[in-house]
Amino acid sequence: MSLVLWRCSHTSENSQEEYPIRFKYQQLDFKPSKFYVLTSNSFNEIGAAGNYVTYDDFLKNELDISNWGFEIEQLELLDESNIKIYFFDYLGITPSDTTLNYIRDGNQISFGFNLSANDPIIYTIDSGNSAARITIKSVEYSYHLSSSNVDYSPVDASFHGQEDLNALISQLRQEWNLQPGDTVAINFSDYLYPKSN
Repeated sequence: MSLVLWRCSHTSENSQEEYPIRFKYQQLDFKPSKFYVLTSNSFNEIGAAGNYVTYDDFLKNELDISNWGFEIEQLELLDESNIKIYFFDYLGITPSDTTLNYIRDGNQISFGFNLSANDPIIYTIDSGNSAARITIKSVEYSYHLSSSNVDYSPVDASFHGQEDLNALISQLRQEWNLQPGDTVAINFSDYLYPKSN
């Protein structure tokens, strides 16, 4: 994982905090998926049906942090502008922990870049610095190959915050030529990092 450093300006809002502040990975904080069926000009939320009845059980397993090797095990805010990132040791070797700059904007901290999306990695800090979370946006869609044959896309999971639902479904509709009757499954779950001593 390569990271690009960001510059940070100090804000009076964060100057009262006592550093270092550590957050260590604990669990997947899974939230139920929502399902939408496309109409000719819009979409409607529906309940899980067909293959989607067991979708959340499947998705929970897929999003297990060790199943796809998400690397960050612990965050340590050293001061108002520096963060130390600790990585999981999946291969039984000592990982390269990294110190870099971060930006704090309200309850969000951002640093480096997610190589696959070329976006900063963004964690949301809970009230009172009790925990940090990174949101996983998971999307899958079903589409009709014919009137009687339905296929399913692979699950697309990425680290992005909440997005405008209308814009997201419109983008999927255009990108994959989805038609009325096709279904989109969307899930916003978090990796939870409680504050640790």
